[in-house]
Amino acid sequence: MTLILNNPAKPHVKLWTKVEYNADVERGLFANKRRVFLYRGELIEMPSMGALHVQTVKRLGYFLHEHFRPMYEVRMQMPFECVDESMPEPDGGVFTAEQDARRPHPSATLWLIEVADSSIELDREKAMDYAAAQVPEYWVVNVVDRSIDVYRDPTTDVSAVLGYRYAWHRVYRESDQVAPLIAPHQSVPVSTLLSVQ
Repeated sequence: MTLILNNPAKPHVKLWTKVEYNADVERGLFANKRRVFLYRGELIEMPSMGALHVQTVKRLGYFLHEHFRPMYEVRMQMPFECVDESMPEPDGGVFTAEQDARRPHPSATLWLIEVADSSIELDREKAMDYAAAQVPEYWVVNVVDRSIDVYRDPTTDVSAVLGYRYAWHRVYRESDQVAPLIAPHQSVPVSTLLSVQ
């Protein structure tokens, strides 16, 4: 006997919306799973953080709290709502009280920072998402190359994935200093944000 199926369903990739993702997070769907976040409709599973990544995130947290609290709100490894179906969880961010109060998560910020080792290509790709969200400044602290990629001035670009990119990008090396836009007179040695190897 031959079984004939009319229009059998084909497997397909399930793309998530931010609404679905947030609802499943609230229901605890990912509570016992590895670290995941929503990126352009897909769930991205992140590897466990190595010691170098952990130490750099700790240094970043100390730095942000010491220099920007209580004037601003500091968030560490918490969701940020981009304009597309993305909910990345940047390693650090500086927000006004009004931006931080938005529910379920902020969609505007003064400055976002990612710490990158194996995720460097993805973290650089996120620059387009953050530019589309009009984040004025985005840093990628590269623990492997011991440098910081600094992105500024989000601008339209029809050739970019989301129609935006940063017009200004520079890489600061370990011996350099850099000042964030929100504190232009407060230069930071790149080495202070990098964990001691």
